[in-house]
Amino acid sequence: MSGTINLSKSIKLLQSKDNQSIELPTYCRKRISSLQYNKDSETLGIVCSKCGESFPILKLEREIGSQLYWKDLHDENEYHFMSETSGYASECMNCKNNITKKVIKKQIINDEEKLSYTVFLTAKNKRYLQLYKIVYEEEITQIINSLIDDLSQRKPIEVNKK
Repeated sequence: MSGTINLSKSIKLLQSKDNQSIELPTYCRKRISSLQYNKDSETLGIVCSKCGESFPILKLEREIGSQLYWKDLHDENEYHFMSETSGYASECMNCKNNITKKVIKKQIINDEEKLSYTVFLTAKNKRYLQLYKIVYEEEITQIINSLIDDLSQRKPIEVNKK
């Protein structure tokens, strides 16, 4: 799009079509490297850090007497505005929803339902699992399931079913 510039910290003022200068709102400064200004349409857009899509968030408007101000254009269903302090989110709502949805993959193996689960391990435990896998020629999934089976035998949890 002609007339579009990617913003950086060195840009302090933006210019309208009629060359009037205006500052960005303070809440835009934290995400300045993700902002694009289109001088032709006088709109400010934000680029999602995940998908790279650009979303309009502000437009220059004129008050009586040609005083410029920023009019909010953003759509909360597309891009989240967190607060006057924090500004805009780093990801669009589509990417955010795709990441935060808990997706459970199911497989049926040996007549038993298997579910996927993401686990964050310490470096020491990850290394141990990798070594155990090599030494005992077992898959990490088998190792973790065996550990949980052993733990559930040693420390059973009673669940009351109504």
